[in-house]
Amino acid sequence: SLETIEENIKGLEAQLGKLQAQLEVKASNLSLVRQKAAEKLSSAVQEHLRDLAMPQAVFKIQVIPQSDFGKFGRDDVQLLFSANLGQQLRPVAKVASGGELSRIFLALKTVLMRNFNYSTMIFDEVDTGVSGLTAQRMAEKLVLISKTCQVICVTHLPPVACMADTHLCIKKYQTTDNTMTQVNSLDLAGKIAEISNMMAGDSQTDLTKDSAAQMLKIAQERKLFLRGY
Repeated sequence: SLETIEENIKGLEAQLGKLQAQLEVKASNLSLVRQKAAEKLSSAVQEHLRDLAMPQAVFKIQVIPQSDFGKFGRDDVQLLFSANLGQQLRPVAKVASGGELSRIFLALKTVLMRNFNYSTMIFDEVDTGVSGLTAQRMAEKLVLISKTCQVICVTHLPPVACMADTHLCIKKYQTTDNTMTQVNSLDLAGKIAEISNMMAGDSQTDLTKDSAAQMLKIAQERKLFLRGY
């Protein structure tokens, strides 16, 4: 081994050089694929964000080449966002509010659902920080996702709850020495009562119940349209 050590070193250095060249080529190809995917995904997400009451929103996925290699290649991928006209693009984690994060997350899921064969998706209060028309638009995105898989959504917003096909009311109660969770499937009367409760709390009246019934009726019609029936 000592007699051939110089030759062995040269052989290993030559092999290392070949592997580094191959690594450079593969990393460059991967970066090109990421750049194309980033442009396509950025455009699709931005389109959905504008549907979600953010007409001036700009969303961009930036692929930044690095000097060193990592296990995922030689790129740093950042999600950049600007909510309003004239604002500089900055990392999502630093500038997006709770409501904006909810909408970005939903937009991403809506787009990516086309590429993944999920049977069920769970959204736990994805509508945090939104209300009114924005909540309605988010509910419609959930309906679109439900065309390809089952959607389970935890929500406290009437416009979102109204869009569901099946309503489960979840409540906690205490026994002498324990806390229990009760889940009940609601019939139409139960749906009206719970949505009315979301709207008015302890101040429910016949008017709020009528409004809840009307919201459910309109939501049913809207669902049929969104699903192409």
